[in-house]
Amino acid sequence: MNEPGIERKQRTPAKVLPLRQAIRAKCLWCCCDSALEVRLCPSDKCPLHVFRFTNKRDGETDLTMLQAAHAKCIDCKGGSAYDAHRCTDVDCPLFWYKNGHYPKPYKLLAEHSEAPDLPVIPALDENKTIAEGGADGGE
Repeated sequence: MNEPGIERKQRTPAKVLPLRQAIRAKCLWCCCDSALEVRLCPSDKCPLHVFRFTNKRDGETDLTMLQAAHAKCIDCKGGSAYDAHRCTDVDCPLFWYKNGHYPKPYKLLAEHSEAPDLPVIPALDENKTIAEGGADGGE
């Protein structure tokens, strides 16, 4: 499963995966892309464990798939919801579900489009007051 000396393939999602496929991809990543290892996974403490093959809960957990994905992100960041929210690992299949919400298409476009060139604002003189355009308020 997670051996320190094993190299993993880099994943860069070309598009946002549907949640069920993202969970399956995360399980495959965790088990070094071995479907057999996913099937034999003994980690029943993992929030994604019951969803690794299907989206049905079968009474094993009270979590929905979205809640399980969010819980896995928090688990990945050492139990910190703050760090999970600020995660920048776009290679992770669950990246788009890290906040416990489905991604919004307009935000996806905004995050991955080229930022327009903004005009350069000249530095303010430190000796002027704010009313005159200074940075320190005249102090």
